[in-house]
Amino acid sequence: MTPRTRTSPWLLAAPVLLLLAAGVGLLQAGTQDTAPADAHAGTAPAARPVSAELVQAYNQAGSLRDFVRHALAHPEAGGAFYATQVLRRCRTLQATTAPESEAGAAAVGASLPAPAARDEARAAAATLRQRCAGLSPDDLAERHLAQAVADGLEHGDPLLAMALRAGKAAYQGPERRKSLLFDLLAAGDPLLIQDVALRIAVQADPDTGVRGHRFEGAFHPQSLDGNVELALYLLPCGLGLDCTRATDWDLLLRCANGFECAASRQDHVAAVLRGQPGAYERTLALCQRMVAAVRSGQVAVFL
Repeated sequence: MTPRTRTSPWLLAAPVLLLLAAGVGLLQAGTQDTAPADAHAGTAPAARPVSAELVQAYNQAGSLRDFVRHALAHPEAGGAFYATQVLRRCRTLQATTAPESEAGAAAVGASLPAPAARDEARAAAATLRQRCAGLSPDDLAERHLAQAVADGLEHGDPLLAMALRAGKAAYQGPERRKSLLFDLLAAGDPLLIQDVALRIAVQADPDTGVRGHRFEGAFHPQSLDGNVELALYLLPCGLGLDCTRATDWDLLLRCANGFECAASRQDHVAAVLRGQPGAYERTLALCQRMVAAVRSGQVAVFL
């Protein structure tokens, strides 16, 4: 989940959910929507995410080529989900990358002096390219991605199965969406939460129809309470995802697009809230409560 920001013609500023219709058609009996309607009513067992080792490897700087190979060999730990997320990001990057001169031109309107902005934008673009270095066009082909999804499901990738169920959430009723959200948060995986759970976490208030988020028994409209959205943006960081410009796709994309080049998501949030006394501290405290809820299995507070 990324707070609303300006977009650029060079790169898409938000990662594309990788599990397209080709993958949805591959659901097996074990991944069908069979959870009871009240599956979100209790407390999830607090446990170390099955993907803990994968998260550490994903956080390493440099090319993700070897990571993809390793992840695909470990579907039981969510490896197929991680690998296909990487491949989709790199596929999107390959399709949207423009000549370096265009990237530099986009930086002219940034808040930094133009030469410094161009240098940072170019460095961020180079880091993104390095993340995908070594992945061939064949690796990024749709047929290869579809096969990776099929193999992951066949070998019981739990994160991939949940992500595919969530891909159909738009066609589910509110209670079913809550049940899906409960399962996604209970898994405790930062990439699954960032790329899938927070996408379906936006709810409509039954009384007003206003869209927003629920947390700790209160409804927070998106248009009125940006602190909650920013806290959710930081949530994956608290769960183990590296949120610095060394590896963070959102930060790198924003910088490469010629916008703000924050060193970390925390720095970005601090910049957004600058001029609002105490807002940054309140947002961090809110995020810490969210992290504690996920880690302790108390994920019903998000519903």
